[in-house]
Amino acid sequence: MDFGRPTKFRHGVRLAAALAFIGFVNLERVGVAVFRDRVSEGWLPTRGRNQFLQVEEFLAGLVPAGPTRFNDALRQYALRARDPGVAIVISDFLDPEGYDSGLRALMERRFDTHVVHMLSRDELHPPFGGDLELVDAESGEVREVSVDAETLRAYERQLQTFLSRVEGFCRSNELNYVRVTTDVALEDLVLRRLKGSLLQ
Repeated sequence: MDFGRPTKFRHGVRLAAALAFIGFVNLERVGVAVFRDRVSEGWLPTRGRNQFLQVEEFLAGLVPAGPTRFNDALRQYALRARDPGVAIVISDFLDPEGYDSGLRALMERRFDTHVVHMLSRDELHPPFGGDLELVDAESGEVREVSVDAETLRAYERQLQTFLSRVEGFCRSNELNYVRVTTDVALEDLVLRRLKGSLLQ
């Protein structure tokens, strides 16, 4: 998630803060969970407008680091939740182990689950080519690659397959799915893109 300008992580954190604010204003109970190799940080569901500044401070202090086990983290979160309600999952879903069993764990606990698929514009349309050294942000693995037009076409095909698979999983399981990019202003994202889907 620590990729792009702004990064997917920072854009996701700002979106989470905006949604938390809306929840508090509407007198809803709001909680936050951050996925790492497990659900290692979070804010227990609470109610009251006066809680927002503390949640915002917690979110602002988060730093992306280390591997994420998406499925394990979501399963743990689902099992620990006492009162399933609305769950908004913000992620790029780029976990090698997948995402389906984690989302199913929320469904089995009867969460009203919404998925925000966060992407960088540079992921959709890579602005680079030539000989590159790529570093996996989570594992630190380094690969040297040569990127030409055919490589970019193959990448875009793989990316579209991945995006279609995530969206198709959500649609087939009746989960609300919204794909967003970090170049979309937060105000436009909340007031236009998400208003009709997440903020009903």
